[in-house]
Amino acid sequence: MAESKIVKTTCGMCGISCGLNVYVEGDRIVKVEGMPEHVINQLCVKAEGMLDWVYSPERITHPLKRVGDKWERISWEDALNVIVDKLELHRKNYGPESLSIYTGQQAGLTDIVTWTKRFADVYGTPNLTSGSAHCFFARVIGGNLTAGHGYNHPSYRGTKCIVLWGTNPDQSSEVGLLAIDFALAYGAKLIVIDSRKTPLAKRADIHAQLRPGTDGALALGMLHVIIEDELYDKRFVENYTVGFDELAEYVKQYSPEEVEHITWVPADTIRQLARLYATKKPACIVEGISLDHCTSGIQAIRAVTTLIGITGNYDIPGGNSYVEPMPRTNLRVAGMVSASPFDEQYPVFWETLGKEPPVTHLPDAILSEEPYPIKALIVQGGSPVTQFPNTNKTIAALKKLDLLVVMDLFMTETAQLAHIFLPAATFLERDAMFRMYMGLPLCTLRKKTIEPVDESWPDWKLWFELAKRLGMGEFFPWEDVKEALDVYLEPSGMTCQLLADDPRGLFWGDKDLVKRYHYRGEGFNTPSRKLEIYSEKLKGLGYDPIPTYDEPFESPISQPELANEYPFILSTGARIKYYTHSQFRNVPSLRKYYPDPLVEINTVDAMELGINDGDWVILESLRGRVKLKASLTDDVLRKVVHADHGWSGEANINYLTDNGPLDPISGYPGFRSTLCRISRAE
Repeated sequence: MAESKIVKTTCGMCGISCGLNVYVEGDRIVKVEGMPEHVINQLCVKAEGMLDWVYSPERITHPLKRVGDKWERISWEDALNVIVDKLELHRKNYGPESLSIYTGQQAGLTDIVTWTKRFADVYGTPNLTSGSAHCFFARVIGGNLTAGHGYNHPSYRGTKCIVLWGTNPDQSSEVGLLAIDFALAYGAKLIVIDSRKTPLAKRADIHAQLRPGTDGALALGMLHVIIEDELYDKRFVENYTVGFDELAEYVKQYSPEEVEHITWVPADTIRQLARLYATKKPACIVEGISLDHCTSGIQAIRAVTTLIGITGNYDIPGGNSYVEPMPRTNLRVAGMVSASPFDEQYPVFWETLGKEPPVTHLPDAILSEEPYPIKALIVQGGSPVTQFPNTNKTIAALKKLDLLVVMDLFMTETAQLAHIFLPAATFLERDAMFRMYMGLPLCTLRKKTIEPVDESWPDWKLWFELAKRLGMGEFFPWEDVKEALDVYLEPSGMTCQLLADDPRGLFWGDKDLVKRYHYRGEGFNTPSRKLEIYSEKLKGLGYDPIPTYDEPFESPISQPELANEYPFILSTGARIKYYTHSQFRNVPSLRKYYPDPLVEINTVDAMELGINDGDWVILESLRGRVKLKASLTDDVLRKVVHADHGWSGEANINYLTDNGPLDPISGYPGFRSTLCRISRAE
């Protein structure tokens, strides 16, 4: 009889990382449940598909080499030999910068990107990129520039007012939804700022339904009201800010009436939400990905951070807080990279992400060979064809490469273009570290539950082995990732064994999230030690030093003639609870819940176009066309459509989006403000 055991680990189906009890019989997982003792243990619907995903018949568990138009099964030895031979040739002929690396969802808040960065350093390439260029890190950059502490974590406990800004917890965070429901049950007010009438928007005290891409203007309108009505915390402003007077002068032009013209939110609504947020304290703002996906997103995030600060809601229970980074060993290797990255336009992103250029212009660099040729790309746990804006350009760039290596579980659209496919282990088949739980300073060991299926490898092993074969083994002296993790974790006082002994995880900081009024002692972690409404750093780099608003590059206001031809505003990138980005659509137990790619269209707009609910429609932009199923609703504004992302083939919405112009500070694309047109599919 096969041995039965329960292995305690954490989930990797999304970025929340709930505690898991994994039931194993022999060498096979038979069941998963939430780990009762873990701080987060309410598994979401994606857990239903976990075993189907791990044991999918579509999963590829051995290396492949492209031979003409067909795939040939090869050994790991042969696959590594092909990669090493190409990398050595490229390094000799074009320099190490001819290699670019892209890491996707597999990294997250784990240790994996640490080994990737170390490999890039010792190989000599500055061109390590990641999904950070499209998700979350804009909020970190904006928070850092203003308060010096990165993302502004909401503190739900004891809050009296919650502002959901461009986020929909019903789809993106069941844990967050539980916390919000608890706060509302105790009388907290709810404000929702979203271009759609989400489920929580329908329950809200105030819903500001704004035109996609205009979040920054709305934030400035709120600041106008709060300053004009003197609802700000005068003591905080006087003692802990720089640039308030400059801001007060600037926002005079953003009266509620002017902001109504820009955002489509009624002026009275703007006044109401500004006054409610400023007076119902403590209040917290939950910043969502919609803020990232604006071409002036950094300044919008800076404006929101300023709102938090001047209303006295920063670093207090029930407001917004920050978490000190976990102490850990810096495993970067200095002095071995001599070339500049392929894209030097975004120095703030480069600095904040630890010497990483934003990836969005990588296709342009490959196609133009400027500033130098990029000959090879290694993709690990991501699919640029599905995830990057301007899919046609991305495909053209990938086809030009001399070497494209993809390490994944399935034959993604990107993998179909690869020269070498490498089989990856799932999170259940490898040891890894995970840190930060919904803002909690908590570190856990994501423990391996079974051996990798067939010939699959954990992600870290690829970098360790490539380094050794390229003559860089002295920088990767460890036999396995646990040895390396112990070195990485040393400053925190943790070890893999200590983490394994307590599957709940270990805290490295204040469990209560908030270091109440910490800034009164040491100040903010900024050059001035104050909340920098006015940033000398941004000024020195040629950017606006105070939070400003710029109209999206493609909009009815900035390009009225184009809007005559493409009269709808496309917003995309919102979460679907059954999937994570482009993952899991091949899992039958999840696909049954959400079988088709949808585009939400206002009922009146659809009627005028002769489109019925459930019809297949064609969306077109300047860059391409896609085919989606129409979902008629009154929950979206007229002349706005909301389309799913993450689908492949002719439903891939990024055929419509563009990889430029971008946010000038972060290099983020405007996924929320593409002009398009719609017609019924023939």
